[in-house]
Amino acid sequence: MNVSLEKDYYLRISDFDRFGRLKASSILDIFQDIAASHANDIGIGFEAMIANKTIWVLTKVKFEVLKNPKLYETVHVKTWPLKPGKICFQREYYIEDLEGNPVVKGTSEWVVIHSEKRRMVAAGDIFPIKEGFLTDVMFEEKLKKIPDFESTNEPYCFKTTFSDCDINGHVNNTKYANYVFDALDFKEPVNIKTFQIDYSHEVVSGTDLHIHFENENGIVNAKGTDDNGDKKFACHIELFK
Repeated sequence: MNVSLEKDYYLRISDFDRFGRLKASSILDIFQDIAASHANDIGIGFEAMIANKTIWVLTKVKFEVLKNPKLYETVHVKTWPLKPGKICFQREYYIEDLEGNPVVKGTSEWVVIHSEKRRMVAAGDIFPIKEGFLTDVMFEEKLKKIPDFESTNEPYCFKTTFSDCDINGHVNNTKYANYVFDALDFKEPVNIKTFQIDYSHEVVSGTDLHIHFENENGIVNAKGTDDNGDKKFACHIELFK
């Protein structure tokens, strides 16, 4: 059983923003796709999990951009899980160009939820790989919870739609990055140094979301709340020009 997976990805024009920078949502989409592919290969993909009344839930993801790739470039991506903890499960990602130069490194944390009882299941109980785990980590420090903040800016408000949702029936994790950048609405090019997003509660189609944000000296904090003020996600971004 393969403890890691490697794939090539062709970067399309839709993966880049108006300034030719690779979108945060596109990086998250690559992470999501290769993680799902690896999970499916080792027997814990979407259909297998549903059959066992369990689902994977992404709680945190962080990445660092080391090099901005070019339009229509093909990149090589690798993912591997670390040995599961009691509850949390960590998966690493590494993107490089075809010459072996680093492009993006990332990490994510997951939990397993019983789909009917809505309670967490020990990740190690369902994970088929028991030994031989890779130990390389992309960040030495464990992911910390993004702290809350109070914004004085007018929030960016909108309603989530059918096209935002995935096969789980709620807004796909990649969409939240677009919400944040839509709220920021940059008028000139910016580059992402690091990006982290914490997911608190699922969001369904038709939800009124309010994106609160602050951007001071290239440090962005953002969060999404519903009409009741309940926080759905938080985001922290380091930018440079």
